[in-house]
Amino acid sequence: MGFWAMSSGALAAGKMPVSIGNMPEMMVNSSSSQFPTDGAYSQNYANGNRKMLGYFKNGQPDGVWTRWFDNGNKSQELHFVAGKLHGKGTMWYPDGKPLSEKYFENNIEQGKSKAWYENGQKKQEMVMQNGQQVNLMTWDKRGNLTSEFNIQHGKNTGVALSWYENGNKRSERLYESGELISEQSWDIDGNLIE
Repeated sequence: MGFWAMSSGALAAGKMPVSIGNMPEMMVNSSSSQFPTDGAYSQNYANGNRKMLGYFKNGQPDGVWTRWFDNGNKSQELHFVAGKLHGKGTMWYPDGKPLSEKYFENNIEQGKSKAWYENGQKKQEMVMQNGQQVNLMTWDKRGNLTSEFNIQHGKNTGVALSWYENGNKRSERLYESGELISEQSWDIDGNLIE
C-alpha cells in the first residue's frame, strides 16, 4: 500500500508533491518565490474553508502539515523535521473516519502502519523496518482476517496464510528466501485439497 513520498527537490522547483496511495496528490503548484523561507504557508478553498496549512524553517517543510477536505474535515496530517517526514502521518475519509496511518523516521517508513475501510473495519496492518516491508496482514470489509505473510529482503519468507470470508483457512505456504517450499490448500468448507 503506497502512502507518502516527499521530494524536497520538487519544493525548490515550486511543487511539493506528497503521493498518497489511491488518494489524490497533495500538490502545491506555484512558483518557489511564493513559499516562505520561514513561517506558515496556507491555502483556502473557494468557499473559504482551509485547504492546507504547513510551516517552513530554513526553506524546508518543518512541523505539522495539514490538509482538509472542502467540507472542513481533515484529509491528511504529516509531520516534518528539516524537510523530511518524521513521526506519524494520518489520512482520513471525507466523513472524518480514519483511512490510514504510518510512521516515518527521516523520510523512511518505520514501524506499524494501519489502514481501514470506510465502514471502520481494519483493512490492513503492515510492519516496516528501514523502509522495507516485513509483515502484512489483511482483512475483508466484515473484519475477517484474509491473509498474513512475512517478507525479508523483498521476498516472501516463512509461513504465508490466507483465509476464506467464512473464516476457514484457504492456504498455507512455506517460503524460504522467496522460494515456495511447500503448500497446502483447503476448499471453502475446510476440506484439505490433495
